[in-house]
Amino acid sequence: MTECNPEDCLSVPFPRKCSEYCIERILIIAKPDEKINILGMNKRLADAIFRAYNSGFPVTTFNDLQNKLTSEQVNSIKMVFDNLKQSQLDHFIRRLPRRTDSNGRNI
Repeated sequence: MTECNPEDCLSVPFPRKCSEYCIERILIIAKPDEKINILGMNKRLADAIFRAYNSGFPVTTFNDLQNKLTSEQVNSIKMVFDNLKQSQLDHFIRRLPRRTDSNGRNI
């Protein structure tokens, strides 16, 4: 598995090796209305993502999320992020978790 971190997700396009990591990091912090109004997803897709994250089984990777969605939904998500503009990403950047050192301090 490729090692990615939030700093890889600060500008578009995301590095190819970190694309799925960055998508999942944005989706986990985006509220359903932000998925619709900022990212341009339809309500059904935003609701499906919400259900996936709140299903009782942890979603910590894009692969986990993929396993809870249809291939059509996954393709729709990838299309949204393929067309993501920096101004859309900027809305979420301040909420992206940053890396911490072994003492729990932000680095």
